[in-house]
Amino acid sequence: MQRNRRSLLWVFIATVPLAFAQDAETGITVPTTLSGAFMKSDDPYFSYHAAAYPALRLDDHWYVYSAVDFYSTPFFYYPEYNDSREWAEVQLDQLFVARTWKGETSGWVVKAGKLQTAFGAPQRAYDDMQNPLLDQPLSLTSPLPLYTALSACPTGLCFNYNPDYNPWAPITLYGVWGAEFSGWWKQFDARLQLTNSSVANPLPLTSGNQHAQWTAGAGVAVAPGWRVGVSGFRGAWLDGGIASAAPPATGLGVDTEWARGRWKVRAEWQRLEFPYPAAFQTVVPTASFADAETKLIISPRWYAAVRIGYQRASGWGSASDYAPNLARYEAAVGFRPNRFQLIKVGYEWNRPGQRDAEIDNVLGVELVTSLPVFTRALR
Repeated sequence: MQRNRRSLLWVFIATVPLAFAQDAETGITVPTTLSGAFMKSDDPYFSYHAAAYPALRLDDHWYVYSAVDFYSTPFFYYPEYNDSREWAEVQLDQLFVARTWKGETSGWVVKAGKLQTAFGAPQRAYDDMQNPLLDQPLSLTSPLPLYTALSACPTGLCFNYNPDYNPWAPITLYGVWGAEFSGWWKQFDARLQLTNSSVANPLPLTSGNQHAQWTAGAGVAVAPGWRVGVSGFRGAWLDGGIASAAPPATGLGVDTEWARGRWKVRAEWQRLEFPYPAAFQTVVPTASFADAETKLIISPRWYAAVRIGYQRASGWGSASDYAPNLARYEAAVGFRPNRFQLIKVGYEWNRPGQRDAEIDNVLGVELVTSLPVFTRALR
């Protein structure tokens, strides 16, 4: 039982693929996944997504890892509500150097660079081969009116309005620059991350709006295959000098995952607050998210999965139309014709609780292909 618990925790902590160049002290590996998707809401739409994960193993303790996305938008379901269409987007999701150590009952990892946020469940299934459904949880994809730029105006403070502004998700699915220490001991795991910007407003290292943030999380394997965790973040989230004078954004999350036999279940709850200076707005915009996901392996080639989620928002004022209460229901069936390919067929219902949406359901078909992994031993 203890061995199963330790194995589960190590999967959460050491997220980099360690299968490459196992017979060599130094080596390069480049796993690559290609996806093509067809979506049908009001009008049919085709999209693509290519993800590459170049990694360099320096020795038994040091490695460099990266994740790069090439895609058209929208690729996930929910942005299908947005009329914006782009056929060539490139996103550097992660790029970090890491030092690891693993003992009999404990281990740790130190990372520095562009990292997956430590807030929320430790594993983000943004690889289409690992994600049993076609979309992502609401907090990672549902756009909220997070206006981060304020300036002085005759009435006090005003938004720096940009007609090209598009709302974005409150928790980045991709990376944020910083450093992280994570470790495990017996059935316990913990992580602490210091970053240059908020998980709701990730900024490049060249930005003049950077402010130190902290994010932390911890978990415990309460039984074989069952883990329960908690996480939180706190820090400035607005742009410019007003960021240091405004109350910090905060987030609290609870997550759990259970797997046994053919079943896998995960659930998560999050509450996020994005306050503005009192001179601008005294009511704190708040958003809560919850989702539960179940996957059943029917046979070695077939599986079925469902996810139910909700979004509750308050305090957004005149922007409430863009932050509605929302329920989401998603179901998918997956078929593996061979070990390199996966075909997913899914359907999603979005039910706004405060307003009518032009599109409240999306049909999706996705073909995912894992290319043979490029591996090169350097010595």
